[in-house]
Amino acid sequence: MAALFHGLGPERAGTLPGRPGDPVLSAPAVRHHLPGVEAVLALAGEERTRALARIGDRPGDEDPRQLLDGPLRVWREAAFAGLGVFSSRIRL
Repeated sequence: MAALFHGLGPERAGTLPGRPGDPVLSAPAVRHHLPGVEAVLALAGEERTRALARIGDRPGDEDPRQLLDGPLRVWREAAFAGLGVFSSRIRL
């Protein structure tokens, strides 16, 4: 999550609903917030290139594209299926 937030930058990341990394949202909340989440995560062109480069600068072996695209895919699938969203950070 830190790499994704680093890639997005503080202003963009700060507009995502829920506490960073720990959203618990009902199905209606997912549908309500989806347009804003898409605005934050559906990056294109140079903006996407910069975000992917910043994510890649962070330590770890995660695929920057998966870190950027995965959360939006989950949000869209949840909204389509009428489900809520829950995620949690795990610190080791």
